[in-house]
Parts: sequence; C-alpha cells; structure tokens
Amino acid sequence: MMEMMMMKMRITIALFLISARYNAGQTLTRKVGTEVTLHPRPPAGSEVIRSGEWAFTGASVSLLVVDWDAAGVTVYERFKDRCELNRTTGVLMIKALTWKDSGVYKAVINDKGADSTHVSVLSPVPKPTVSGSCHLTLTRCVLTCDGDTTHAEPVTYDWSSGDRASISSLKSLTITQEEHGDDGEFSCVVKNDVSEERSERIANPFKTTSQTLTRKVGTEVTLHPGPPAGSEVIRSGEWAFTGASGSLLVLDWDAAGVTVYQGFKDRCELNRTTGVLMIKALTLEDSGVYKAEINNKGAGSTHVSVLSPVPKPTVSESCDLALTRCVLTCDGDTTHAEPVTYDWSSGDRASISSLKKLHITQEEHGDDGEFSCVVKNDVSEERSERIANPFKTTSELWRRIGTRIGIGFGVAVFLSVAVLAVAFFLYKRRTDDVNVTAIHCWCCLGDATHSSSAEETNRLR
Repeated sequence: MMEMMMMKMRITIALFLISARYNAGQTLTRKVGTEVTLHPRPPAGSEVIRSGEWAFTGASVSLLVVDWDAAGVTVYERFKDRCELNRTTGVLMIKALTWKDSGVYKAVINDKGADSTHVSVLSPVPKPTVSGSCHLTLTRCVLTCDGDTTHAEPVTYDWSSGDRASISSLKSLTITQEEHGDDGEFSCVVKNDVSEERSERIANPFKTTSQTLTRKVGTEVTLHPGPPAGSEVIRSGEWAFTGASGSLLVLDWDAAGVTVYQGFKDRCELNRTTGVLMIKALTLEDSGVYKAEINNKGAGSTHVSVLSPVPKPTVSESCDLALTRCVLTCDGDTTHAEPVTYDWSSGDRASISSLKKLHITQEEHGDDGEFSCVVKNDVSEERSERIANPFKTTSELWRRIGTRIGIGFGVAVFLSVAVLAVAFFLYKRRTDDVNVTAIHCWCCLGDATHSSSAEETNRLR
C-alpha cells in the first residue's frame, strides 16, 4: 500500500510540473499569518467530483498538500491542521500562511488536471528610517530609506518633502542645495502588496541649524554650520565646543589662515568655503555641543554623542532550589556605552523581553530552546553565546542540589565542632575549679597541723 501511495504521489507531482509549465493560472498575494482560498476549475458539465488532489511546488520542494476520495481526506505533514477542504467543490483553504508557502498550487480533479494558482506570501514591510550622508561642501546629500525587507520583496519606495509628494521612487534620494535647499522635511514610504509604512520626517540637511549625531569612539564626525544667508561669502568663522569639563575653542579661521586649538590638533579638516568641519579619532571627551559662528554671526549647533562599542555579553543564571523559576541576566560592562538596550531570544522566539534580566518559569518556558541576549547602542550590537534552557538540564538540577547539600553539611559540621568546643571549655573550667579547691583545702590543713605542733612544744617547755 505504501508503494502505491508513493507511486501515486510521484505521478501527481509529475502531472503537476507538466501542467504548471503550460498553465500558469492566477496569482494571489497574501500576508504572512493570513489565509488563502484556492479554487479548482469545476469539472465539465454535470460531472460530480469523486476524488481529487492539491499539489504544491515551492522554491526547492514539490509535495502533496491534500487528497481525497470516497474513503476520506488525507492532509500531508507540512499542511496538517492548516487546511479546510470542500470535497464537493474541491475548494481548499490554507490558514496560518508562512513565506515558505509561496509557490504554485495545482489541483487534479477526477484524475484530470485543473487550473494552477501561484501564491506569493509576503512579510509586512518594516517601518523605515531615513539615513543621510552629505558631501563635505554640503552642496549634495544622499538620503536612504532603510529597513530590512527580507521576505517582504518586492517593495517600492516613495519620497516626499513638505507638500511635494512622490518626488522619487528610488530607495536612495539624491538632493542638492540648488534644487532642494528650500524644501521642507523629508520622509519615505516603503510598501509591498500586503502592507505600507512611512518613516518619521527628518529635517532638510540644507536648513538644519541644530541636530544630534551619535558616533563610535575612534571614528569621525562632520559638522555643518548651515550656509550663510543669500549669496554671502564666508570670510571668517569659528567652531566652539562645550563639554562636561567646560567650554573651549576648536578652531577659527579668516583670510590669514586657520588656527586649531589644543585638544583638537592633528584631528581636524576644515572647508573654509563652507565652514564644514570634520573631527577625526573621536574620544569620549569629545561628546558635547559644537557651535559655529560664521562672519561673526551665530550659525547652527550640533550635539555630538561619542559612545564606546558595547561588549559581547554573557548570560548568568540564578534558579530557586526547586528549579521552577530562574532569572537570566545579560551581563557586560556598558560603561561609556550607555544608553543601551537589551533583546532576549529563545530558540525561534525572538524579542521575548527587552529588560536586562529575564524571568523565566518552568511552566511558561520549560519547552523553550536555548537562550541568548543582544545588547546594543546606537553605534554597535553584540550577541551572547547561547546557553541551555536550565529547565532541560537535569545535571544542573543535581549540581544545584549537591551544592546545597554540601553547604548544609558544612554548616552542620561547623555547628557540631562549635558545640563540642564549648562543652570542652566548660568541662575543663569545672575540672580546674575542683583542683584549685582541693589544693586550697590541703594547704589549710597543713597550716592547722603546723600550728598545733608549735603549741604543744611550748606547753612542754
């Protein structure tokens, strides 16, 4: 019977592949987690559906989904508990779709090939963020609509600025001071056939007078003062810095030249035409506010935050004696890396907590996989090694019990020794008191005898 079933499956898949090549059918797009309903072509005339099959071909696999006849319905492994079949019409509903369900579905009704349906299952697009990089002269910038679109492709992009909609459909938008200098804030939309998300708006870099930049220790930062009003030419300027230890000049310039001050020597590149300043080899002490003055007029200020990269974290654990509740801690020295965020995962379950400490219980997490944590800040990200689920490690239970028994035994021995020592001390003290009393009595008796003898001698005289 098994051989007949395997032969039946091979024949069905072969028919499916042949007919899929010549009959593409319709295409349906669905979002991960939703459902799709597949309709076969009804049999000719008044023919009644007696039996049928649905087969699937995906990126790297071909297999049966379901088949049926008068004896009943068989749903195959990958689609178990996710199918609803109408045996009268052959209509099939597949629920809880995953991106792995993308592919071509082909029906065979009464041993005759029917239409095929291509199903595309997409993840929803993420909310995008806009990053930017500008030329040193601040005459040209590139804005990028960032976001992980894995399993969400194909996606499209749409940029807007102020009241201007759909100014570009590319992922990266190139803007110039000449063309976009007066534009409003920029934002982008990323979308696919099942979802759409818009980024937060960012300021026009050609109009920015105050901004915050975060950089990693050892890297560089580029500071833009903003262009002077109208067509005014920059003749002189300065950059000043205010940090945790006070305020000081970074550099100043005029027609005679450029002066770089202590603490920033050999680390600065200045464009005297635009006032744009690059500071290299950043240190933690470079965190603070940088303020430009152009042609003796105040210009833009920029807050720079210099962070250390986060360390690779380690996971420590602490469990109760019964091993029903544990606390996992994502450890690591984040000095000078703050603020940091945490993210815990277990097996295939991602983002189960965003706290440094993860509280788990046997009831809720007993069947979870290995645990790991991610610590990150705005300039770096590190993941710990995975550790075994403590509720699955029986040797850990015995180790903990053994440790506690050992501690208890040690305490008992210590108390026993202490009790014996006190008893011995009391016994010895009592013995010493008895001996002293005896000696005292003997001495007293000797004195009495000596006195009596003396008195007898005097009487005889």
